Amino acid sequence: MPNAGRLSDRAGAAHSRLQAAREVRDPYRGLVWHGGMQNETKLLASCYRESLSLAAAEQLASFAFPCISTGIFGYPPEQAANVAISAVRDFLSVPSSLREVIFCCYSAGDLEIYQSLLGNTEGG
Repeated sequence: MPNAGRLSDRAGAAHSRLQAAREVRDPYRGLVWHGGMQNETKLLASCYRESLSLAAAEQLASFAFPCISTGIFGYPPEQAANVAISAVRDFLSVPSSLREVIFCCYSAGDLEIYQSLLGNTEGG
């Protein structure tokens, strides 16, 4: 598989550039739920858009997200999933290199939320 090494090198280089970009402007650093009264929804949507913009700028075809700001940051999982799905769908409505966005779920409960909101049982 002669292309496998090049793909791996390209993916590694893109990861390094994304990591460097993240260190400069981490789009979700400190996004803590404060009851929904401090623009959390707007900030969370921005996290997804900025991350996807960085990925598309690097010509990546796929990108994966954890459940950003849930868990110890306190964002209610279903609300966070709604924001994530909406932001990703909006981003993907415009042509880019991205063909696949993966939502990495921490728990069976998170998976159920995403499956329900997406209307499918893929990935489970």
